[in-house]
Amino acid sequence: LVPRRWKRHLMPRWELLVRGTPAMKGSYVICPKGRPFTVGKDRYYRVRDLFLKPDEPERAARWKHAIELAVLEAGRPKHPLAGVPITISATFYLHRPKKPEHALPVGRVGDLDKLQRKAGDVLTGVYFVDDSQVADWHASKRYEDADHPEGAVIVIESLDPQQPDLVTDQNS
Repeated sequence: LVPRRWKRHLMPRWELLVRGTPAMKGSYVICPKGRPFTVGKDRYYRVRDLFLKPDEPERAARWKHAIELAVLEAGRPKHPLAGVPITISATFYLHRPKKPEHALPVGRVGDLDKLQRKAGDVLTGVYFVDDSQVADWHASKRYEDADHPEGAVIVIESLDPQQPDLVTDQNS
């Protein structure tokens, strides 16, 4: 354990172990909500009768909740870091199919930038004020194995050693 008075001289670092099925920041599906009008055999909808619905909202909500639980386990700062450059390293562990085509997950198993966006959206406002503070973002995706179950390991670090009073609040 580090004495409390020393903590302000260390660069803040949090490591999240997220358990669950990683979900992407989904695309949206256009859904009609009114009655169509027909022209010949074709059906059309007015623009005002269309709305955007997130694709797979239940899966994304479960993943968001898993990240929030990992935040509670890892601790969080009393206040999000403001005006400080941040680096994030994330490794997403995805479900291994019975017969994978490649050693690494490629194809229809998960889009890495969408996985990043979903994690970043949940972490914004908790560890940092705005996602524009992220100066470095290292991300990778792997298949789950015995040492790494399905989920993610996310490490958030401040790149500013002069950041004052960043004592972690475990009760928030």
